[in-house]
Amino acid sequence: MPPHFPTGDGLKNLQIPEQPATRVEDLDWSVISADPSQIELIKQRIDLVDWDALGTNPHPSVAALLKNRPV
Repeated sequence: MPPHFPTGDGLKNLQIPEQPATRVEDLDWSVISADPSQIELIKQRIDLVDWDALGTNPHPSVAALLKNRPV
């Protein structure tokens, strides 16, 4: 038997649970820091960077970020 999906008036009462918003602080910054396609996010949130992972990132801008790394 196929699954039942609401149609017509059944859609009026359909409750879709809200997904909690993902905070940028809760993302995996080891993965983000190593991803060259995320360089703009890395620059915007330098305070969250995983510096060891950033060292493996091949993006050309990484050298300047590492050189100016906040202590």
